[in-house]
Amino acid sequence: MLFEPLTGKRHIQLTSQHAMKEFAHCMKWLVDEVYPEAEIIHLVLVNLATHKVAALYEVFPPAEARWILKKLTFHYIPKHGSG
Repeated sequence: MLFEPLTGKRHIQLTSQHAMKEFAHCMKWLVDEVYPEAEIIHLVLVNLATHKVAALYEVFPPAEARWILKKLTFHYIPKHGSG
């Protein structure tokens, strides 16, 4: 689920599993379809093994992965942080 707290918007995608492939495709969808005009998209993520830059390079050709990543900034919450 992608959530914009300041606007109250939610974007939900259901997948059969929560793996790196699904994460990579979700990031591409976010860049290409949800916010195609955005220069930078800031994402706050839990620190899961699937939420990694490497996912994009495993799924897409290097040039496409770089283009997607150029529009994304990842901010990870602390692994053991409570807020």
